[in-house]
Amino acid sequence: QAIENILEKLKSTKLAICRGAIGCGKTTALNYVTRIYKDSGWEIEWAEESIEESCINRVLNSNKTLLCCDNYCGLFGCQIFSQEDLTWNDLNIWKILGQDEIKVLIGIHEHVYEEIISNIRSEHFLQETKFHVDLDNLSESELMWIYKSQEEKRTKKQNPISYKALSAITQRTSGLVGIPFQTMMMCALPDTFFSKAFCNEPFQILTEHFKRLSYQNKKKFQSLWYIMCVMIFKEDAKELEKEVAGAISEELDLHTVKYYAEELSPYLKYDGQFELKHELIAIALF
Repeated sequence: QAIENILEKLKSTKLAICRGAIGCGKTTALNYVTRIYKDSGWEIEWAEESIEESCINRVLNSNKTLLCCDNYCGLFGCQIFSQEDLTWNDLNIWKILGQDEIKVLIGIHEHVYEEIISNIRSEHFLQETKFHVDLDNLSESELMWIYKSQEEKRTKKQNPISYKALSAITQRTSGLVGIPFQTMMMCALPDTFFSKAFCNEPFQILTEHFKRLSYQNKKKFQSLWYIMCVMIFKEDAKELEKEVAGAISEELDLHTVKYYAEELSPYLKYDGQFELKHELIAIALF
């Protein structure tokens, strides 16, 4: 439903601002929407956190372009922008929206949005609520569908958790971290994360989990740490990046990372190469 709302906003107003907790599915939704536009012949300009001047110039000199900025103004723990930066972005967004066949799609974390709104001193495009789409509200059918999709991707099959139990436990979420991320981790490691504690304090529980892992299996933890640092680890890699591996441990070698990569599936996605499933895992691990 949220994706349908985004598409409708872009059709009727040329701007959609997608708000929600970290891990609620904003990036997934933005990727889906931009793919629809690309398949329809639109050019896509993708930015992260801020919109550079060079990007603004390209968009202003283009036609039939969708400008998409994910994680606007920062990730977990807001990146502080000056009033000048916010004003500059605001003026350029309105300038872009004044052009024919150019649309803007913004993804912003709820806590970042609230911090910006409480500090800006003048009118800003983020204050225009008619452009907003809330990604935190999931229907029961959407929650079930997301969880079933995550179960299908799980490499190690375990006894399925009943939907009744899932529905009951996700009603107690803190709202700081999105339900799609929470159910992803519950699905990956139900014995560890399927609990009221994880729903109430997901980031703290995840951080404590990695701390225990660093004590219990140092090489496994270091392998995960290495994959986080290089961002993408190819299965057919011939050697480790020496500076990165050396900074982690002089004993870390290619065989160790490849050996543990399979066991680290709860935290990694695999498509011929390994990378972290979500930025929250990287933040907690760091």
